[in-house]
Amino acid sequence: MKSHLVLVLLLALAGCDSFASRPGEFSGTISGDVTATLDWGAQFGDGKGLILSADSRSIYVDTNDFDGVDPGRYVIGIRDESRIAPADTFAASVRFYSSDHPTRQFVAESGTLVLDAVSASEVRGSLTFTAIDSEDSARKVEVNGRFRAEYVPFCC
Repeated sequence: MKSHLVLVLLLALAGCDSFASRPGEFSGTISGDVTATLDWGAQFGDGKGLILSADSRSIYVDTNDFDGVDPGRYVIGIRDESRIAPADTFAASVRFYSSDHPTRQFVAESGTLVLDAVSASEVRGSLTFTAIDSEDSARKVEVNGRFRAEYVPFCC
């Protein structure tokens, strides 16, 4: 199975028209030190991973692309530059924005990504993960949800 590199192109994505248009669907919850009920858009594209977004909040499941990824159950692991994620492990984070700049980020500690269907135009599945505040490790959130992400070419 293909190894998944952890790359996020945040600054480029923040200004994309396709990012703002919210293709696809994501519904779920964030609980813990931050709480929210989520009814968001969902997209994926060349080199930008899975993006679940609305307004000033986003969830990123980081992978270069879904080419060669089969439906199945995958680990969401720690995103830490001092470690390289093993093959078939995805990194994830929850980010909150103010004026298009990240103001708070919760980085996934552990969890599961279930891909029900993967095609060139759509990825469907669910995710659940626990994430730690990147500035205060005592703060945690739990993210749960289902998505139908549409393919959007890299736009910026």
